[in-house]
Amino acid sequence: MNSTTFSMSSPWGRHRWISITVVVVGLVVAVLAGLRLGGDLPALPPITPSAQQTQKHPFDALLLRPAIARQDAEPSMMNESNPFYTDFFKPPPQPSPAPPPPKPTMKEVEVLFQGWFESSSKEVEAFVSVGGKRQIGSVDSALGDDLLLLEIHPDYIRVQSQDEKEHEIPFNKVVKLNIPLQ
Repeated sequence: MNSTTFSMSSPWGRHRWISITVVVVGLVVAVLAGLRLGGDLPALPPITPSAQQTQKHPFDALLLRPAIARQDAEPSMMNESNPFYTDFFKPPPQPSPAPPPPKPTMKEVEVLFQGWFESSSKEVEAFVSVGGKRQIGSVDSALGDDLLLLEIHPDYIRVQSQDEKEHEIPFNKVVKLNIPLQ
């Protein structure tokens, strides 16, 4: 016997015939199933637009209740006949506006005596800062709108305010003066 041929008695030959038989039976079943289908679509009901559908939903009876008459004697939430009315959430009354403060009659001015010098004509003048503005003045001259320079000494100057009070300003020290407004 040839080594390439298979016989029924060999184990390889028997498996070959079983596999051929399974393939043939599968083809026959597939052909028979294909012939039985017929190739037509099943009969379906015609499709209708949604406007024509008037199906009754089981809950429609609950939704379509008869109208309930509105009662005119409903309790108002703003009066005290309502059992749920409370004053707890009301904001407190607004306080009346305070009267405007009176207009000031005095103003505060910072004065700083920064030094002095004597000119060639023997006139003594002082460097004075009044309210942050630097001024140069001699005796009996005005320092701004509020002060009059009365005396100049090496350690201090003497000034007079509009209310005719005299103030002594030491050298190189800031002095705050309360001066009446005009």
